[in-house]
Amino acid sequence: MSVTDDLRRLSAPSGAPLNASVLSWLRCFDATARCLSFTQAADGLCISQGAVSQQVRLLEEWLGRTLFERRPRALALTPDGRRLAAMTAPALATLASAVAQLRLPPSDGTLALGCAPSFAMGWLTPRLGDCFRRHPGLALRVVSLFTVPRDLPAEGLDAWIGYQPEPPAGEHVEPLLDEWLLPVAAPSWLASPRRTVQPADLLHDDQPWPGAHASDEWGCWLAAVATGLRHEPAALARRLSAGGGAVARLSAEALAPLLGLFAGPAGRADRADGDNRADRADRADRADKAPAAGVEPPPRAGAGPALAPPEAWAAALAGGRRFNLVQLSVAAAQAGQGVALARWSLVADELAEGRLLAPWGVAVLSPARYWLVASSAAAASPALGLLRDWLRDALAAEAQARRQRLLQHGLVLVDGAGVPAGDVAHRR
Repeated sequence: MSVTDDLRRLSAPSGAPLNASVLSWLRCFDATARCLSFTQAADGLCISQGAVSQQVRLLEEWLGRTLFERRPRALALTPDGRRLAAMTAPALATLASAVAQLRLPPSDGTLALGCAPSFAMGWLTPRLGDCFRRHPGLALRVVSLFTVPRDLPAEGLDAWIGYQPEPPAGEHVEPLLDEWLLPVAAPSWLASPRRTVQPADLLHDDQPWPGAHASDEWGCWLAAVATGLRHEPAALARRLSAGGGAVARLSAEALAPLLGLFAGPAGRADRADGDNRADRADRADRADKAPAAGVEPPPRAGAGPALAPPEAWAAALAGGRRFNLVQLSVAAAQAGQGVALARWSLVADELAEGRLLAPWGVAVLSPARYWLVASSAAAASPALGLLRDWLRDALAAEAQARRQRLLQHGLVLVDGAGVPAGDVAHRR
């Protein structure tokens, strides 16, 4: 039977409108519409590029409508294509979710918690013993996830803890914990003679949060330090070079090659001019308008020249070694391979025990924080209520102890704008 005969048969009034062939065509259309590439769609479906292209063309002929504009180097959805994509994407997702749930074994009452791997290993798992002592009847299964789950029930999860700047999608979302970034290195690495730290010495988490680049966390820390040095040069320089506790004695000058990436001509001129009257007035104004505890200070407009844009420093900054987990970059630092940008909640014990040292006495508020997301079905479950209560109590105790430990380590907290901040437990 020819393709024309097949199309005529499928379009006949007596024929089923969504038989196996049509569903196959729609599947290929949906995959192509999401990435606007036959090649990428084929990779995702594990079939050939030619097969995807043919399936989409059969769908177009069956509908009698053009769904894609085929341009020399790209595809674009037509108005009819956009209309169909708006219907097929949620319909296929709903179907996939329903099938996935039917395939799951009957629930035995165990709460399935997905978690970002580094947080699961570095914070959650070492503290779960306290949770189980407090709630001996709680049945919990922790699943380490490298990606953000799109549908918790479809992936067999009741809840998920993630690390990202913006609230994750979902109806039941709450912030858990802010994070602070600080460079760490092994005592042996810091003991070796060196005058400066170069980009090649940096150890990176390849993707610290969804959509981030390898240089983003280091860029955040260095940008805050560079901004702080412009506004409080003497005070912050003292903090950067301060010794004592778990802070190693490595001078602020050692950062010069890295901080130099962030200063354009205006920034260098500003440093040469020194502490001018406008800077003093800006600091006085900030002191008068100091934010209340727990409130993130707003960005300051007109406070000196802007830093160099990311395209001026991102490539150079990412020149060090890269890992797909912050825990791996920290392990490399502990092995004497360079300086990692660690998250305070994951390295507090290593700092306290002296296995890691902080070369400079500044911790910067991370753009990302930890979030708890629950499925609608699990949001009101007693098991999730027990876990949520324990998490809140454990994190509240951590926030109270954090200031004392930071003071013991000789560290000062700085927000993303380079301004010294209090121990902010939760941003609004």
